[in-house]
Amino acid sequence: MTISSLTKKAALSLALATGAITSAHASQHDITVWASVDPTLDLRKADGTALWDTAQLTYSPASGSVGLSTWTEQVRIFSNDEAKDVLVRVAAAPTLKRDAGGGTDQPLTVSLNGTDLALTNTTFSRTTLFPSGTTGESIRMPLSIRPTTKRAIADAGRYSGTVSIVMVQTDPP
Repeated sequence: MTISSLTKKAALSLALATGAITSAHASQHDITVWASVDPTLDLRKADGTALWDTAQLTYSPASGSVGLSTWTEQVRIFSNDEAKDVLVRVAAAPTLKRDAGGGTDQPLTVSLNGTDLALTNTTFSRTTLFPSGTTGESIRMPLSIRPTTKRAIADAGRYSGTVSIVMVQTDPP
């Protein structure tokens, strides 16, 4: 065996050993990616980014302002068909429940552009949402979640619930 051949074999052995050591210290991160897709309609923040998945209603025990606060975000309805009205409703009565059980449920009211949403559809007119000159983005509107009745809460703890807003487009009458 020549020196050149021994050098090549040694270099190969060293490379294989280094590779084995490197792979022993490798790190892998798996990221689950998901998307909820409606190719015709979406409710987003006014700047076009996705709405938060959570909203915190803070609680004040002070006598002058006792109760849960109102959460508000400026939103827009994004659509690829501005010639249709949009029907909006909540899927279920929004309520905060004490995570540990017990306590008194706290009913919530959800409003869009100052209109309280119910279990039945509320029609938002295409002419109001998409005035002439708009292209796929509605006017800016406040989306608010507030306690139906602002009151003191006797039982401490974390309260949580889900607010589900359902939208569908319909041909105007």
